[in-house]
Amino acid sequence: MSPTPVSDAGDAGTVGVWWREHLATPFPAGLRGRVVAGEDVVLCDTLTAGCVSSFLAGAFDAEKRSTMHECLVALSKITAEVTDPTEAGYLDRLRRMAALVLATGTEATSTLWPTMPGLR
Repeated sequence: MSPTPVSDAGDAGTVGVWWREHLATPFPAGLRGRVVAGEDVVLCDTLTAGCVSSFLAGAFDAEKRSTMHECLVALSKITAEVTDPTEAGYLDRLRRMAALVLATGTEATSTLWPTMPGLR
């Protein structure tokens, strides 16, 4: 699946699109229980997902921003070492979401949250 292009006007919408893609994609079995580049992959996935979810809900505070920054650093290290295409694609989308959330601001300014399947 190709990544959705990022545009200045639609960054929050892009995060929403990538989030829906992420929710529809199973966590790669080969990453379960793995530590890559000294980082726990499952923990990084979980923390990043929580921060993205908070961002889309309009509840992205300073603590979540700090956590997201730590996750972005970890994801950058992990993606540099993972070679399996499925695993790399999954992690790269997660990394791109983290980077875009951090670049976008404090919270999504749209009404994406109510339309996100499985989030109510």
